[in-house]
Amino acid sequence: MPEVLKVLEPHRNDMTVFSEIDHGVKGGHQACHTALSGITHAQAGAFPDGNVGLDQYLADHLAGRTRISSLCLGSSGRIGAGWTRAGVSVPVQATPLDGFNLLFLDKGPDARKQRAEFLASGKSILDAVNDSAKSFGRGLTSADKSKLDEYFTAVRETEVKLESSIKWLDESIPQPSQRAPKADRGNVQQYMSAWFDILRLAFETDSTRVATLSPMSGISPSLLDGVENEYHALSHHGRAEERVSQLKMTEKFILSHLGRFYKELKSIKQVDGSSLLDSTTVLFTSGMGDGSSHTNTNVPVILAGGGYDHGQHLKIGYKQPLNNLYLSIANHFGVETDRFNTSSGTLNGLEIG
Repeated sequence: MPEVLKVLEPHRNDMTVFSEIDHGVKGGHQACHTALSGITHAQAGAFPDGNVGLDQYLADHLAGRTRISSLCLGSSGRIGAGWTRAGVSVPVQATPLDGFNLLFLDKGPDARKQRAEFLASGKSILDAVNDSAKSFGRGLTSADKSKLDEYFTAVRETEVKLESSIKWLDESIPQPSQRAPKADRGNVQQYMSAWFDILRLAFETDSTRVATLSPMSGISPSLLDGVENEYHALSHHGRAEERVSQLKMTEKFILSHLGRFYKELKSIKQVDGSSLLDSTTVLFTSGMGDGSSHTNTNVPVILAGGGYDHGQHLKIGYKQPLNNLYLSIANHFGVETDRFNTSSGTLNGLEIG
């Protein structure tokens, strides 16, 4: 294990580390939004699913099976999570408490009635707008029709979510195994723990089967012992030894909490005796490989759980795009497809255990 990954040593056999793999995009910060799609906004029109991210692609496939189709924690859009087929960034839960309340807060029968009326109203509005848009579409140029198609796609996505929301209105909200975790922004350990607690509780209660987390959201690493700068500034270290050292401290901090998340999922047993980690695919990645040089090549990728044959390092050698891994994950989720965005096939070297 390299120095930064040593904190994950206890989980060596539960994960696969990838190197020399990426989406083949360029643009530095401007391309970070491709992390889960491999497609820039400018390229989206040339692909049948636009620049949909893996999370929303899977959420669409699983629509209606859980109360919440997907859970976006921390931030989305700019870091690659939460992009729909229509190019819309889905709403995020900005704090751990927001996430907890979305998952478990029951506001009572009056609130549920208001929610039902709101959803019914929203659906009728969509029906009316749909009819108007179809009428408006006659005689448009091909470019305008393409834009209108994007609109219809967004409407259809909204309709599916509305129908799913209505279905779950009368279902009881699950009881979490713990109270809302404390999340003091001034306590970086506590705040990071709270983020991963929300993620675990979401899966433990089967409230959702797709979730994303930008782990540094709301966290200032300068509050860590030995770290004086913010994460973004440290990522642009310019090879300065002091900044590199602080960046390593910050990344070890992040990965230590990721390791704790692995451990907790592994400790939760399911009816068949397997662990929650066995049936949960945990992908850890980034839209940028080297912040100092602003490159999007050789992005960090760790895959854990999900029933894969782990305990390995796969050096891809840039012979397969990262979307090949995403296609493999989608197939493992039960999506019957032979392509995900820029994929050329499933990833060689990754097998189900």
